[in-house]
Amino acid sequence: MSVNNQISIVFFIFIFFLLYKIFKKENSDNVKSESCHLTEYENLIEIKTRKKWLISLILMSLISVFSAFFTVVGEEGVDSVSKEIGIPLGIVILTLAIIPWFWITYHCAFKKRGTAWLSWTMVMVPLRELMDISKGGWSDIGEWNALSWFFVLLFLGVEAYYLFNCYQLHKVNSRRKKIESDTLFKDSDECSDCVSKIEKSHNLNDLNEVFGHAIRRWPEWEKQISLVYNKRKERLLGSNQL
Repeated sequence: MSVNNQISIVFFIFIFFLLYKIFKKENSDNVKSESCHLTEYENLIEIKTRKKWLISLILMSLISVFSAFFTVVGEEGVDSVSKEIGIPLGIVILTLAIIPWFWITYHCAFKKRGTAWLSWTMVMVPLRELMDISKGGWSDIGEWNALSWFFVLLFLGVEAYYLFNCYQLHKVNSRRKKIESDTLFKDSDECSDCVSKIEKSHNLNDLNEVFGHAIRRWPEWEKQISLVYNKRKERLLGSNQL
């Protein structure tokens, strides 16, 4: 067995071990997530959504690696790739190239439960496909054989499945962020005093002054404070206490 093949085997064993650790950590995180202020049903939906998204991310990564590999093989030829670096090592190199994207996506969307990276993904992935079509990426569609069609449809199917799960995870992460933010807002003594001042405002000038101070002091809770402000404002307007 050549040195390149040995390196490839060790590398893929490491990748499988890493994926195993990720799934194992996900199971432990699910237990911790139950301490959040979620209902049992919401927690169950979140766990299922996160698992489906993680599987779709792995599938998307694998299909991207093999898609890039077959593109290189199509341009250079199997014999050329085999002689220069070897097919296993070529797949290793392409896998290494995609790891930064995988880690950033996993860290931002899954581990940190963010929404910004997911939003960016849901916009950029379809846009990339449209740009590929506009640049003539499908100009040779009439020459495709059955195998080409199979891989193209497989890639598009995995990509669609991944985008769908990105959308689902975005909803789950957004709901959790809102629940956590609302809980912190309610549990804050300072914010409770602020809410009390807003609710006790006797006219719009006092109300706007207290509201402005609160927004500057706690910009992260602007939505929650605004709800209290709007309710009090409607009451003042209804009683004509301007």
